[in-house]
Amino acid sequence: MVLHTALMQGRIAALKVSCGITLAIGLWGLAGFFGIHALFEASPLLYTLLKISGGLYLCYLGVQLIRQGMTKDPVPFHSTNDSSQATQHSFRTGILTNLANPKAPIFTSSLFATSIPTHTPLYAGLSCVGLMMGLSLLWFSGVALLVSHHPVAAQFQRFRHWIDRLSGATLFILGGHFISSRSS
Repeated sequence: MVLHTALMQGRIAALKVSCGITLAIGLWGLAGFFGIHALFEASPLLYTLLKISGGLYLCYLGVQLIRQGMTKDPVPFHSTNDSSQATQHSFRTGILTNLANPKAPIFTSSLFATSIPTHTPLYAGLSCVGLMMGLSLLWFSGVALLVSHHPVAAQFQRFRHWIDRLSGATLFILGGHFISSRSS
């Protein structure tokens, strides 16, 4: 998501997506620390609903990318022209993309369940979540800054139709897998 946004909408939009993803990672981290795994164990229906809604959202994103890749004249890439229209919904997109990913809560809850003792003090758990967020922000922002440079964006432009189609198909297949899979 960050890569695509950096290439298609510019640096500022990609940094906003990075911040949205980081916030969602923090929310999943807090949920993992406070025991979302136990909640999913107690209510498999809740996990199933999250998995299906997340899968549908990924399918939607996939279809949008495929449609964009099929156009003869797709939206031009922006390496420095960060219009407010292009960046308006970027933060929300970052949050929703990560919150809709059904693997995110499983990963974070498993991470906390296996690596942090049951009676860990609150400050230690919050420090772990803060560390997760800091590393995520550093990584995603680095990607946004790197690929929003003109030489990288110009190379992408040459293969853009195929990259959009492949990315869209991958998201659609992943979403379909989340919807149809029976196990966590």
